[in-house]
Amino acid sequence: MEPIKVSKDPVSSHIISIDIGLDGGIYKNGIAYPMPTTEIILKAPVMVQALDKSGKKVIIKSGPDKGQVKMKIKTPAVTKRELDVFKIQELFESNDKQTIVLELPGNSIGNSARSSSTTDRNFGKLLAIAELSGANVVTVPANQWKKALNLSKEKIDSINLAEQLSGALFRSHRNKLYDGLAEALLIGYYYSEKIKSNLF
Repeated sequence: MEPIKVSKDPVSSHIISIDIGLDGGIYKNGIAYPMPTTEIILKAPVMVQALDKSGKKVIIKSGPDKGQVKMKIKTPAVTKRELDVFKIQELFESNDKQTIVLELPGNSIGNSARSSSTTDRNFGKLLAIAELSGANVVTVPANQWKKALNLSKEKIDSINLAEQLSGALFRSHRNKLYDGLAEALLIGYYYSEKIKSNLF
């Protein structure tokens, strides 16, 4: 999906705020970016020679591979989605006047050990990239910022508030919700409001 540009920015310009999930987002300077990810190949696909109906090998008749046996996939590759650390580094400016606000992973009831482990690992990667950027790094527990903004655990509540504050749509025409991007914005908004209130 494409980044979402807001029409009114409720977040202070020096703040980059992050919802840390693979489907999360990074909010920076009035734009909510989908979390940059990449596909890692864990196991290569298994290829076999293509055969025609009579059981004979199919030979490629034209192009750069002319004369070679045509191959087909027997078993597809096994892949895993991971954070794209290089693209994330590009979004985190090397600027000591910048503040990067990361949502702390919480222990949600019902999450599997594997899911919790992945979330913790993603948080560790993002924290390391943020620290290396030279920015001021702040972590905020999910329950803290959501309680302060009177939000429930329902995704639609975060979507509605983000849309109200920013004038942008955080859903597709088919009503797919982009809650990770909305919550990245709301984390930044929460921190901006706390600074204004001198509560830090």
